[in-house]
Amino acid sequence: MIGAPTSSVARAVRPAALLAQAQAEMAKGDVHRAHQLAEAVLRSGAPKDVRTRALLVAADAAYALQSYRPAAARYRQFLSKQDEGPEAAHAAMALGWVEFREGARERARRSWIGVANKFPGDSRAPLALALAAEVASQSGDLKGAHVLLDRLIARYATTPVGAGARLSRSIILLRRNQEDDAVRDLDLVVRTLGTMAIEARVMLTEALAVPGAEGRLAARAAGTSWANGGVSLDRFARSEEHTSELQSPCNL
Repeated sequence: MIGAPTSSVARAVRPAALLAQAQAEMAKGDVHRAHQLAEAVLRSGAPKDVRTRALLVAADAAYALQSYRPAAARYRQFLSKQDEGPEAAHAAMALGWVEFREGARERARRSWIGVANKFPGDSRAPLALALAAEVASQSGDLKGAHVLLDRLIARYATTPVGAGARLSRSIILLRRNQEDDAVRDLDLVVRTLGTMAIEARVMLTEALAVPGAEGRLAARAAGTSWANGGVSLDRFARSEEHTSELQSPCNL
């Protein structure tokens, strides 16, 4: 269960120092302790900037613990205070994951499209489009999925996510009975992308199906090549080994 430190801890340590401790614990993968400390900051009389940063730490820690409702609340509070920059892109992306894990697939899809719309230059944008397209496809909206994949490939074809997107689009084209176009995409996949495209698609579908797998997907998607790690929803990837036993919110 998500716990909370005694109020004396928050009174004894300055909010900025408490936040630094929370961030350090998050970096080490102790998400339980990180969450406790971040929530202590939020209960203290912290300055606005410290409180805003604590909201994100609290949200990330709750997410890593798979306590999705508290995570969603904290992400939304953070975004209401800071809606620009890399941290806002991270929070918006993570909010989509929270919504997806809670079963609100259409809300997740809208959130991920929103990430791509608001932060097109961010490394998360192609992955956001790929996730939105896959959710659309799984929901039977093949036209919507096709539009999103066209957009992804047009702008982000050379990214790691772009490789999987061509394979995904060929599948959509086959399902829409556009066989000639599907064959062209498949031919390009076979000739130039090979196993990279297959690996990308497998990781995407696995991340949607398995709570905890999204950290690995995001870290790979942010790399300059599919073999290189990156940093995005990476902070969750670092804590996966510490939270692998917490695979259901009922264990929190």
